[in-house]
Amino acid sequence: MSAIFGINFAAKTTKPLNNLFRAAKSVGEGNYDIKLEKVKNKDFQDLNLIFSNMVSQIKKQKQKNILSGRFEAWQVIARKLAHEIRNPLTPIQLSLDRIKSKITKDESSKKHIAIIDNQINEISKLVNEFSDFARMPKPSFENNNLTEIITNSLDTYRLNYEKIKFIINNSILNSDIYCDKSQISRVMLNIYKNSIESIEEKNSPGEIITNLSEDKKYFFITVFDNGIGFKDSGNYKMDDPYFTTKKNGSGLGLSIVSKIIHEHNGQIFYDNKNDKSGAFVTITLPKLYEKN
Repeated sequence: MSAIFGINFAAKTTKPLNNLFRAAKSVGEGNYDIKLEKVKNKDFQDLNLIFSNMVSQIKKQKQKNILSGRFEAWQVIARKLAHEIRNPLTPIQLSLDRIKSKITKDESSKKHIAIIDNQINEISKLVNEFSDFARMPKPSFENNNLTEIITNSLDTYRLNYEKIKFIINNSILNSDIYCDKSQISRVMLNIYKNSIESIEEKNSPGEIITNLSEDKKYFFITVFDNGIGFKDSGNYKMDDPYFTTKKNGSGLGLSIVSKIIHEHNGQIFYDNKNDKSGAFVTITLPKLYEKN
């Protein structure tokens, strides 16, 4: 009887351990989605939970490292592109200005020159976007007030767009956050700018609502607007530097935003509202910054 008991006890002990060994081997081979079987023993339940949390952290850290490497590579490419495009662009613009000064009566030629001039300006804007992305500095973390950062960013546009209604719903009790103030401001300015452009394109009374909330570890910022919405709903691609939601956008503005949020250990997500009357962007920021 005691032998049977011993065999059963050993089986109940070795099976969960074997499952853990196999799971650890699978993680070592790069499978971070491994799931452990449920067990009744309380000690093994705790051990499985610790193991699962550890694997989740490894997976999260690996994804961050990959994304950090991609951002660095994109910056090198953006710097090179900005340099190579700007070099021939300056003499082209100067030559065009000389031609414009000599053509005063030929209306057809003047129209063609105007088209070329507009395209040069568009290329110049793109070069500036490449330069901005390439020059993005590492964040300088300090103690700041998140509500104050967002309110100041919103006021920048509120004073100039009186036809758009700006609303803030704030349920945050303590807005203290460790972040780069100028970079988070840049994120919010970019989001508000996109919302305003979306509303103007729809050509109807506008409304931008900002909801601020929190839990024990994170702040949540959600910006709603009643503009035209996103063309590709819910498909934000953080690993694509040229992904854009705009008809004629380069995607670099969104890349700058995603890089800032990534370096703050946060997340960003966008989608259209359920009633299709606009869109929303949600940002999650940790209250306490931990190095990647």
